[in-house]
Amino acid sequence: MDEFKQAFADRISEITVAFVKVAEYRFKHENLRINEPPELGIKVYKDWDGQFTYTLSHHYHGSSQSAPYMSSKTGGFNTLKEALEKAKNDLFPCGHYSASDTKADRWVKNPDF
Repeated sequence: MDEFKQAFADRISEITVAFVKVAEYRFKHENLRINEPPELGIKVYKDWDGQFTYTLSHHYHGSSQSAPYMSSKTGGFNTLKEALEKAKNDLFPCGHYSASDTKADRWVKNPDF
């Protein structure tokens, strides 16, 4: 972040937000169906204040849900481990995720990933 400040010091008056990608994970899940993505992904970033935030490649959409599950809290974590635990819970939301839900749209691609 300091490098950015130094490089742009004469061009900007204030930095409103900055993120640095600290990790990216892509993985397969044993219960993916043929019409589903070959892999899921998580990107983790660290913000200006040292907090971790993440984005997911897909959001789970079970047949009992009206829309894919998207958490309202994806940032503000103190450690990478906390961010990854929350990301895991968002990919496989408790009470919604079911490997046997044959009517589910399952994972819907996140166009911003």
